[in-house]
Amino acid sequence: MDRINEVMENSEERPVVVNIGKSNCSSKAVNNNLKVTSNIINKNGLNIDEFNKLRLTNPSELSPKQIETMKAIRDAIPKIDKNTFIQKTIPKSDIEGYLSNW
Repeated sequence: MDRINEVMENSEERPVVVNIGKSNCSSKAVNNNLKVTSNIINKNGLNIDEFNKLRLTNPSELSPKQIETMKAIRDAIPKIDKNTFIQKTIPKSDIEGYLSNW
């Protein structure tokens, strides 16, 4: 808890990454997930930068073709299971609540 308090005091408002507990995720698994996602994006005719631009665009501004492409990418991403590594960014102000089992 002291380390978390130290990190929080020195972090201003930028996100804080705190590893709580043990992770069963290896860097190999993370890299594999990134490769799978990248391949799906590429198979749909986009590179990562193009995908990110579309992902951040208001859906009302996308053409029907772009919407179709984004849906195809979304539907091709494998479903989350017990072996899937996920990450969540939480506000600094909420960290104490997570640690004290709110």
